[in-house]
Parts: sequence; structure tokens; C-alpha cells
Amino acid sequence: MRLMTDKIRVIPEACSGFLMCHLACSFAFTKSYNPAKSRILIEEVDATEPFRISFTEECNDCGLCVRYCFYEALKMEGRKRIA
Repeated sequence: MRLMTDKIRVIPEACSGFLMCHLACSFAFTKSYNPAKSRILIEEVDATEPFRISFTEECNDCGLCVRYCFYEALKMEGRKRIA
């Protein structure tokens, strides 16, 4: 598990726990909406740190999670966000 990638910056305080990034990732790589197979991990922690965002070793920095994060908790470093 990695807390960040080379290209994706995490802003955990912006995460709402909506999990659209989770579903988009799992569908892209497994053709099923299965958060357990996603390459991004969103864990609910506690009141001081509501969500912890991390990535599996299989994450390839494709940026799909960034595109589907409607709360801008994920940002691509060195690239413009695709609308």
C-alpha cells in the first residue's frame, strides 16, 4: 500500500467518501464495479482524519481516479486535469 504515487497528490481533508474514484478504477481494470478490486483504497478512519486515501502497488498513475473525484481530493502532478 502506498499513501501517494509519483503523479497523484492526495488532499485527504477534501475527501467526502463518495467513492466514485473507487468504482471508476475497479471498472477500468476489472470491468466490474467492485471496490475490493480497485487500485485506490479509501478507508474511513475517525473524526480527526475522516478518510485515508492510499494506492495499491498495481496503481499505474493513469489518473482515472482524479478525473472521477468530484471533490478534488486527488490532483495530477505535472498535468492539467481533464474535464
